[in-house]
Amino acid sequence: MLPEPIRSALAAIARSLEDHGVDYAIGGSTMLALEGFDVPVGDIDVVVSGQARREIESIFADHRERESAEPWQSTWILKARWGSGDAPVSIDVIGDLGLRING
Repeated sequence: MLPEPIRSALAAIARSLEDHGVDYAIGGSTMLALEGFDVPVGDIDVVVSGQARREIESIFADHRERESAEPWQSTWILKARWGSGDAPVSIDVIGDLGLRING
């Protein structure tokens, strides 16, 4: 079961992504919990296509912490916090995720 702050943030984020027409997938521990696995959930991982960057920047404009480009993971990652008060939820939006193997 998802903790309340995660459940609320996930619902709001999903609504925003759908309102902006962004295709997405939930990954990591949140995805496992949604599939019924008993795992601790500490954040939300959202995977989107690289083309959704403009929409993602708009959706997360007020929640953004930082952005990084880690070529071994993805084209870009936007780190954000969703919610306020004592329990903001950490969000990683991963754009254009792909496995890259050298050689």
